[in-house]
Amino acid sequence: MAKKARSKPAPYIVENKEQAEGTLAELARIERHIQEIEIAQHVAIDLAKAQASQASTPLFARKKELENGLAVFARLNKKELFEKAKSLDLGFGVIGFRASTEIAQLKGISAEMTVQKLHEFKFADGIKTTETVNRNSMTTWSAEKLATVGLERKQKDTFFVEVKQDELTDTAA
Repeated sequence: MAKKARSKPAPYIVENKEQAEGTLAELARIERHIQEIEIAQHVAIDLAKAQASQASTPLFARKKELENGLAVFARLNKKELFEKAKSLDLGFGVIGFRASTEIAQLKGISAEMTVQKLHEFKFADGIKTTETVNRNSMTTWSAEKLATVGLERKQKDTFFVEVKQDELTDTAA
């Protein structure tokens, strides 16, 4: 490899008013040129995003359709497919149900009543500043504490699809 010659840049020296005017004019040209390059870059990025969106929209729709088909299949065959396990490995991926919990309103108790009880029992961490029920902060509350303010913990199965991603190896020589 050839060695690069060292260079010591000399500072640009402005000696008079005319040279200062010329320097500013060159700076203005450079600024405009930089702006043109950045505009072209943004146009190219916007075009690439639009093309990617257009190309991927039908794929996202088909993906959703396939996931919905798997969800219906899993729900219709839940007893036999998921009798022993919550998931099923199918070679190209895994389908199954995940247990998740959410904080739900008790029947006959409105969110406003719950907010009122949260104030009454001074459970401020359960109240968002918008005066709505903060269910996220209540996930660690006991069932008794939830019932005190008119809430209960419900468990539900949520369907999932997990596609296996095989690692790609570089086979090009």
